Amino acid sequence: MRRFGRFLKRLLAAVLLLLILLNLWFLAARVTGKQQLPTLGGYAYLIVLSGSMEPAISAGDVIIIHRQTSYTTGDIVTFDDDGALTTHRITAVTSEGLRTQGDANNVPDQQLTAIEAVKGRVVAVIPRLGQALLLLRRPEGLAVLLLAGGAMLLAAEFCNHQGKGDVQ
Repeated sequence: MRRFGRFLKRLLAAVLLLLILLNLWFLAARVTGKQQLPTLGGYAYLIVLSGSMEPAISAGDVIIIHRQTSYTTGDIVTFDDDGALTTHRITAVTSEGLRTQGDANNVPDQQLTAIEAVKGRVVAVIPRLGQALLLLRRPEGLAVLLLAGGAMLLAAEFCNHQGKGDVQ
């Protein structure tokens, strides 16, 4: 029981630390204005806000993108669309740019997308994680995470001391 308590305590502390550091990294990159889309090792994560890519990607999903040197028909990419980030599938590659369209949309996007506007190709989709991350981006959400994490660490410590006879 003591080993499990110690393991649980260390695991929870590591996960909390990782979440806090990642949030601080991305927040600092956005606040300083150095990066519109903060990356770590060439990867970035985004929370999908619309259903234009249903059923492949839903609103509330988290996507992980990675910048590529080239893109092909069928790739799902995130690109700068007049200051907003959009994630759609490439339906054609032309010498003038990329033709894109959301899977749930009836018509292709009006404008061709320049290769330079592409931020990266979707390499992973994590369903429904976005709602939790949106909460963590707010100060009250981060406070809840810290309080819940602290409570779990205390519970793990309690499990660690259970049966020793030194719990008061």
